Amino acid sequence: MYTLQTYLSPIPEIVIKNTFDMLSPLMWKNKKIIFAPHGELIVNLFYRGYFQGFDVIGALDRSPVKIGQSLYGLSIYGYDEISALDVDIIVIANTRYHEEIYRGLLNVVKDREIFLFDLCSGYEHRAFRRELAEKLDCRELAHLRPGCINLPVRLEKDVNMKVEVTLEAGWGLGDKLCALSAAREFARRNPNLEVYFNTLPRIVSAFNDELIHLGRGAYPLPENNALFHREKDSSPAGNYLGCYYLGLGLDFDMSPSLELPQVPPLPGLEPGKYIALQPTANWAQPNITGEQLQRIIESCSLPVVLSGAYVPINVTPKTSIEEQQSRHDSHYLDGADATYLGDEMAMLSIISHAALVISPRSASAHIAAGYGVRSIVWVPSDGENWHLDYPDWEHFRVQVDDPCLVSRIINKVSDYLSLK
Repeated sequence: MYTLQTYLSPIPEIVIKNTFDMLSPLMWKNKKIIFAPHGELIVNLFYRGYFQGFDVIGALDRSPVKIGQSLYGLSIYGYDEISALDVDIIVIANTRYHEEIYRGLLNVVKDREIFLFDLCSGYEHRAFRRELAEKLDCRELAHLRPGCINLPVRLEKDVNMKVEVTLEAGWGLGDKLCALSAAREFARRNPNLEVYFNTLPRIVSAFNDELIHLGRGAYPLPENNALFHREKDSSPAGNYLGCYYLGLGLDFDMSPSLELPQVPPLPGLEPGKYIALQPTANWAQPNITGEQLQRIIESCSLPVVLSGAYVPINVTPKTSIEEQQSRHDSHYLDGADATYLGDEMAMLSIISHAALVISPRSASAHIAAGYGVRSIVWVPSDGENWHLDYPDWEHFRVQVDDPCLVSRIINKVSDYLSLK
């Protein structure tokens, strides 16, 4: 499996054009240059030599954690240090906040002989998404897997092969379902290829069609979905599933919706007569407390059925044996049905037939979006909540650090259950 490092990811064509148009006349003239903010796009440009011909001072940032550090070869300064740095050029490169940063720096440079350039002027997510899909097209084997032998340079329409969409080890159910959904879309667009996906065999089989296959012997396609996971505030990927589309080189106009199989209700659970609750998240932490969960459960007018797991897998080593045992004790969340915890197919059934889903930004939320089930989601302040920007999904988000989190969830539960 071959994946691109973040600092090798494609740069928007408009940024490259702006860089040449704005900076070329000033190259090799002993000009001191500084960047704003310190971020992935600046690092990508810096690593590829776009600022050769300038005296690079470093980068500006507002993060107190970064200021004073040297990161990725760049010294980090606060915005209040600009006057002391005696720079000639300030370059802005941030696709989300470039206009705000530019306006904020106008007053800084207006009485000084400092050039201010916005390299993201004219940037659009849609245009960049098209570029990304072309450059990350997993059919371009020679480009994405240099050095391969006994393989076609490109998987053209006349090539018939068995290919597999794979996923790196360690990813959770939400990632696996997104990868499967992207694999199905890839198979639709490439009917000449026999597409395999072996990560979720029971769920693959539940579709009951021949679009995706199970079995060994298929060629693993390149994938680069992780390039987009940690982008902040917004992304050309649109939502979490879009990361997996672009990771295979699939372009799209509108943000995609998760494709999931129809599954029957579980014995003893009447559709539309219970609430599904995932108590913890693997990644989108902090998790809410057991006491908060208990208050939510006790307030619900419908039975609560748990999905997912009590303890996030990736923090279990940090959790005491006593706490792990107490969390798996049958009385940890009184009043909730924990019968089906840990079963992926049961999780799909529980959520698809629930009247309402309550969840962190985790697998249950993605599944609820796929089935179009109304949801209440508690989310962290990590800039990655665009992951949940699925179309036509009615849901309510509440910040996990909101002091009124429990009361807001309880009130929204009542509101949603009053709707038909």
